[in-house]
Parts: sequence; C-alpha cells; structure tokens
Amino acid sequence: MVSKKNQLTNFLKIIQLIFIFTFPVITLADEIKGSGWLATEEDGDKKIILFEKDGSFTYLNVISQSGNEGNVYSDNRDTWKEENNNLILSFTDGYKICSLQTLNWSEEMMSGTCINKKGLVEKMQLRFIR
Repeated sequence: MVSKKNQLTNFLKIIQLIFIFTFPVITLADEIKGSGWLATEEDGDKKIILFEKDGSFTYLNVISQSGNEGNVYSDNRDTWKEENNNLILSFTDGYKICSLQTLNWSEEMMSGTCINKKGLVEKMQLRFIR
C-alpha cells in the first residue's frame, strides 16, 4: 500500500511534468520581438531601436556624433538574434556587431560591447521603452 506522502510526491511530479510540457519556455528572443529600446553608446550616441519579429530591427538616430541625427534605418541589413542568452545586433551587414546581456530584467536593461570593422570598441546600454 502506498503512503499518503508517496501519493502526494507522485502527484507533484506529475503536475511538474504537465507544466513543463504544456507551457512553452520563454526565451530572450520571445521577449524582445516587437519591443522598443533606447540605446546609449559610450560616445554619447543615442538610438531608439525597434526589434522586428522577422529578426531585423529599425533604428532612429536621436543623438549622433556623425551628424546623422533624425535618420531612420530600416532594412534587412540590420539584424538581431539570441545566442547563448545574449542579444547579438548586426548593423549594416556586420559592419558593427554588438553583444548584449541582460543586467536586470526587473529594470529591463541590457548592456554589452560593440566592435566595428575598423576595430573601434565601445560599450552600449539598452533600456526598455514602456
């Protein structure tokens, strides 16, 4: 005869299995699709980035040291993907690559490093736009 403690333990195991197989796992990529973020770069540049569901992104240069303020870029040459729980941004077919990690989901922030083909390395921080 099975004790009540064993019955409860078995019941909880069954519930856990049902939960695991019934509810999808939410990944960083699922969280970011369709969202908007304010990007601040080490040199003072600021962009608003909108992550498209197809893996591309659109961005607006709010402040730009290169003089491109107000320009919007939206094409398939700017892409994003999740890799090992990092967000990888590729600007202009890989001219500039950024690798970002979540700092604190409760504050909805990410931070990381970018490098361009000329070798310039700079920090970037993203903050979720509500």
